[in-house]
Amino acid sequence: MIELHDLSPDESLDSTASSNTDRSSSIISSSLGQCSSTNIKYNPSNIKMFLKEQPEKYVLVDNHKVNCSKPSPCWTRFALPAVKYGNNHNIVIKNFATCRSCYSTYAFTCGSTKSLNSHKCAKESSSISTSSSTKSPSLNLKINRSFSEKKKTLTSLIAQWVCQSIRPISIVEDEGLLNIIKQCPFNNINGNDILPSRPTITREINRQANDIRERLGVILRKAAKQECLAISPDLRSDKFKQNSYLGLTAHFVDDQHILHSIDLCCEPYNELDKTAGNVLKSITAALSRFGLDQLMNEITFVCDRGSNLLKALEDYQVVHCFPHRLNNILKRTFYSAGTKEKKQRKQKKESK
Repeated sequence: MIELHDLSPDESLDSTASSNTDRSSSIISSSLGQCSSTNIKYNPSNIKMFLKEQPEKYVLVDNHKVNCSKPSPCWTRFALPAVKYGNNHNIVIKNFATCRSCYSTYAFTCGSTKSLNSHKCAKESSSISTSSSTKSPSLNLKINRSFSEKKKTLTSLIAQWVCQSIRPISIVEDEGLLNIIKQCPFNNINGNDILPSRPTITREINRQANDIRERLGVILRKAAKQECLAISPDLRSDKFKQNSYLGLTAHFVDDQHILHSIDLCCEPYNELDKTAGNVLKSITAALSRFGLDQLMNEITFVCDRGSNLLKALEDYQVVHCFPHRLNNILKRTFYSAGTKEKKQRKQKKESK
């Protein structure tokens, strides 16, 4: 199938279309010698002009060569330009097809309708925009409100997806996600208009995090006042960059006697060192986000026997973590055999 060259009304035909036009114009001019003394070379621009300005001479006629079993949908909007000749006789201007609404004309070869099907009628689009603009203010308000609610819901869901599945925030700019959104029925809304930007997702994540902390803080403060809240602080360092992190886990039993364990934070440890004072400062700052910094005397802290943690929490109720003690016992029992002999051999080598 030969692809049609999509010509706008202001463009001229290429050499092939011009030759076809010359042949058609010569046929018409010979048949209409009495109507015109000069040969007319037809192109999309002057055909459109003739149809608009000389309707008594130029007319659109149906294409009778359309495949009746499988007609192309473009022929509901397109017709063939023709010249009126005599009574009820029309001579078709070959190799052209014209839009019935806006008179945009395209070079047309029998069997190829790609350009015709891709035509966007300016008159139809303007009528659609006019009809939408003439809607009542209350209806427009409902449409805008519905769009705003959908966008807000989508922003919230994407923020949850990014956090729960640990996706990069830049995924909202991914072309694949945009193509998926375009297939969703949003009443002809552009996917770029309804998808939130990266800063919007960042703000939404912070908003949701603050909202969750606020709601969780109410539950934790209630548990602390009932003296059934335990907090497990821990300091960790990654093996590669040697960055330090502070983690806090809350444990409490609710009114239904159900045990809950919630990770409150795992954030960078930004203090200068890990002395007791700085460790306590970091723990207090993390608990303050949940309103627990004023209830530390009513919280039971569960930690290992790290000297800095023990020193930092010496003024509060502390329970040593027995799994750490069991781990130390097992390590010394099964993995410390020969340690004394190794030290002695090492000392002998150093003395030599």
